[in-house]
Amino acid sequence: MRKRTLLTILLGALMLMIAALIMLVIIIVRARGLDVDTNLVTAEEAKVVKSVRVDPFVGRENDAIAMVQRHEVLDPNYIKQIVDIRKREAEKAAEAAEPAKDKKDKKGKERGKEKKPADGGAPADPVLELTEDMVVKTKVTILSLVEKNYLEDRFKMSFLERGSWRSMQLETDMGDVVNDDPYYEVYLEYHDEDVIVGPVWVANVQTGDVVPRNEFAEIFELDPDNAANAEDFLSRPARVVKAITNHQFPSGIELGGVLLRHFVNRPKEGRDLDRDRIIGWTVSHEFRDAYNAYFQWIEGGKNHVARFRFDWKSQRLEPRGLVAIDLMAEGEALEKANPVSIWPQTYDNNPNIPREARWLGDTAKGCKTKEIQPICNAFAMVLEQQDFIEAVQWLLTENEQTAEKFIGCRDRGECRWFPEAESETADIIKIQYIYVIGGQIETIKFEVDPANEKIIPVNDISRWAFWSVTPRT
Repeated sequence: MRKRTLLTILLGALMLMIAALIMLVIIIVRARGLDVDTNLVTAEEAKVVKSVRVDPFVGRENDAIAMVQRHEVLDPNYIKQIVDIRKREAEKAAEAAEPAKDKKDKKGKERGKEKKPADGGAPADPVLELTEDMVVKTKVTILSLVEKNYLEDRFKMSFLERGSWRSMQLETDMGDVVNDDPYYEVYLEYHDEDVIVGPVWVANVQTGDVVPRNEFAEIFELDPDNAANAEDFLSRPARVVKAITNHQFPSGIELGGVLLRHFVNRPKEGRDLDRDRIIGWTVSHEFRDAYNAYFQWIEGGKNHVARFRFDWKSQRLEPRGLVAIDLMAEGEALEKANPVSIWPQTYDNNPNIPREARWLGDTAKGCKTKEIQPICNAFAMVLEQQDFIEAVQWLLTENEQTAEKFIGCRDRGECRWFPEAESETADIIKIQYIYVIGGQIETIKFEVDPANEKIIPVNDISRWAFWSVTPRT
């Protein structure tokens, strides 16, 4: 009996010791930062698979491109018909509001111009005038307009070559968070030397919506109510370039003059006379008020691109990249000086008055003659390119004393304008500016087509000066 009691006590004590030892091990392990799971699990239960979420709209680049290409817009021919009808109706309304006397005089003139039938019979039936209700609304795809060179014709993109379509998903993922991103930017690329510009659309591959992101794309989305916006789109590149090249540095020189001086005054070593040239400005609307303006030139046989960002609303200019920054630094480093003046002394530089009224003194009398008037008007067309004239003036200005020296050159007749026509019936008129620098005679030459209001730079210096301040798009 005693032995059994003693054995029971010993077994109980042993079990307590084992339990205490297990608790001690658990406490020590947890104190070291380890987590012990006392639950027994099977091998299959121990396998934990982490789920990865995938964006259902990823990889839809080709779908986005096809969506934009199939997107339908109003036919430009339909828009033109409606605009012409509204213009005609507006003219009629304005005529109806005229005083009675003016109406009577105008009707009398119109009756005098009416054509009578050749056979002396009854007057021809009046032509039926179209109304808006009679014009069938037609739509076309963006792709069909692209293939008909619609964009090239509207923006007169003679220097640009159409490239390929591409698209990019607009992702909003952050870290491990994967969002559904159905929006894609779709680009149609146009190449101007080393610069790529063109229309950009935003396509929603979930809903099928397509909206333009820049002005190149907006030109496809016109309708009769906003057709007038096209004129603003088409003129904006020239106005952006004008604002940029008119940027003035402390010395008084403008950016257009800096660009021309940089190219003309570059070191003679490494020049490639056959290839070196100023290509000019290419402007691309980015988004809202932001524009990218690229100035390109070829120097030593290599293409150089200076990119500037311009905010139309704030008129703020920012150089982007080392090439543009270096050009701005050149302008900042120039010393203050007054530029030479190559304006004719008998010309009133006022673009708000008619060309024939800008000439003064004896020149004005000569310009009124039938033979000389076309030459004077062509000459005035060249002088209207004020940014070009100012760029040339800064090119010819070396230091603060240059302007005074140039007055002597002008007074001696060595620095002067020389306009001429090849004949009395010549369609093209030549305009030249002759000047002397360092004992060498130099000439800036232009050809003017008065009928088409077109100015053509003829020699290197005139082309360089012209394209330093003129957009190609």
